[in-house]
Amino acid sequence: MKVNLHLSIKQKLIMGFGVVITSLLLIAAISYYSLKTSQKSVTPIFEEIQPLLLLINDLEINLNLATTSLGNYLLSKNNDDKATLESSIETTVISVEKLEAIILNNYNEETQSLLLRIIEDLESLLILKDNMVELANDDLLNFPAFKINKNHLESISVDIFQNIQDIIYGFEDDNAIVMNHAQELRYNWAMLMSEVRSFIAFRNPDTISKIEVFKQGTRQNINSLLELEDDLSADQIDAIYEVDELYPDFLVYWEQAYSVHSSDKWRGDSYLISNDYGALLKQVSLEIKSLSSLFHTKLHFHKQELGENFDDTISLLVIIVTIFVLIGFVIAILTARNILMPINNLTDIVKGLSQGNADISVRLDTKNNDEIAHLSENFNSVLDKLETMFTDMLQISEDMVNKQFQANSELSELKVNVKNTFDHAKSTLVTANESKTMSEEISSHTKEII
Repeated sequence: MKVNLHLSIKQKLIMGFGVVITSLLLIAAISYYSLKTSQKSVTPIFEEIQPLLLLINDLEINLNLATTSLGNYLLSKNNDDKATLESSIETTVISVEKLEAIILNNYNEETQSLLLRIIEDLESLLILKDNMVELANDDLLNFPAFKINKNHLESISVDIFQNIQDIIYGFEDDNAIVMNHAQELRYNWAMLMSEVRSFIAFRNPDTISKIEVFKQGTRQNINSLLELEDDLSADQIDAIYEVDELYPDFLVYWEQAYSVHSSDKWRGDSYLISNDYGALLKQVSLEIKSLSSLFHTKLHFHKQELGENFDDTISLLVIIVTIFVLIGFVIAILTARNILMPINNLTDIVKGLSQGNADISVRLDTKNNDEIAHLSENFNSVLDKLETMFTDMLQISEDMVNKQFQANSELSELKVNVKNTFDHAKSTLVTANESKTMSEEISSHTKEII
């Protein structure tokens, strides 16, 4: 406060504007620092993390699209599905290459190791994909039971059936018993082949019970014909022996076909999808999600850092603005007290002087060292001179009033004297007139007398 008394208005204004400019510069500096700090937090988000997350998302989407297209192609053998599959795989490879170029050069060992596992598993998936496409294009390779059926069961079935036909055609009309066994054998064998083919085609579990019935019937018929060997011709005997030798082989291959066709491995591509490919795809998906989670964690960290920086900046700006508002409030009070109030007081006195009702005994405050104080000192000097002058004028006026009062008294006395003189003169005149009249009367009487 004492310092403020020794400052001029110019210095006070410079100090006030300096405080305002300082506050603005400080706010601008804090804002600039906050923006630079925010830029450091935002730059990794938009230049590194966000593009990586987009690449990871593209990788996941294209991998799922490739898997879907692969499944559709395995079912439909549609070339459009195959084209979509190859396009998705190509895009997946491009995404992986971009991720590899960024992560292996800029990130820590944990992130690099996770990406390398993803790449390794994707390569395994591509190998499985090629295997499944190959299986889809070769039914005998894709369906093991079909291959067993084509390479073994069908040929054995045809041979057995041909031998049974030879047995039947070799009988005479009067050999009814042997003929019945041969006919039953042909029926049971035909039904067995039909049910086996049905199971291989449709994998209907209900077919197995029927197959067992016809297997037993076929075995019984073969045994019955072997027991009636004496009633058979040499060709028929050779045929029934051939059937008896081929039938166990048929059963062996049937068991093989049934074993694989009733299990999860009945279809090669389907088995790879549900087991190897599916498990590996799940693993890759988890690894991709883990990689995405790593970068989401980094993204969250930078967002949190950005939010904290923003909050700190806002808090600091609020504090600074509050401080400078208080300083501005103090400056406003000091300005009002040291500049505006003296000016208002001076204005009131000048206005009073102009209207003729000013109290010239009042003096302006001159304790400051500014232009207003100097003006107040000069104005106080003017007031002092005016007060002296007005005092002298008042004294002169009082003297004049006293002299005028005395003159009035003397004039009053003079007026009385003049009146008395006038009255006396008037009386004298009247007396003179009376004397004249009297003289004239005397003269007249004298003339008369004469």
